Amino acid sequence: MIEAGIGQEEFDIVPFPINFPDKIFNYAPSDAKYYMTIYDEWGEEKLKILQDELKLEVEVLWRVAIEKKGISAVNVRKCIQEEKEWKQFVPKFVYHYIIEHGLDQRIKSFLDEEKEVNL
Repeated sequence: MIEAGIGQEEFDIVPFPINFPDKIFNYAPSDAKYYMTIYDEWGEEKLKILQDELKLEVEVLWRVAIEKKGISAVNVRKCIQEEKEWKQFVPKFVYHYIIEHGLDQRIKSFLDEEKEVNL
């Protein structure tokens, strides 16, 4: 957001535990408008949770088939795990944050753990 010229005082980034809907209101207001993009069945399920279970106001910005989505976090993690170039797939800030906090190493260690489990 900052790289896009939006001042830090104009936005907040908060956890959004969609897997634990009962905890969402610990972080996010119930009277806000929520925006989503939907690519798959999980997106549709999240929409139902937000609208039907939590009674939130949700606007779907677009629905796109998963094949047309383009790069995803799964793709980026896979590049990191396989030690392929991935910097171009994320905003500069995200790249620097991942590197500075050693998240790339954590992602690689998950792959190592998976390999050990499957042996």
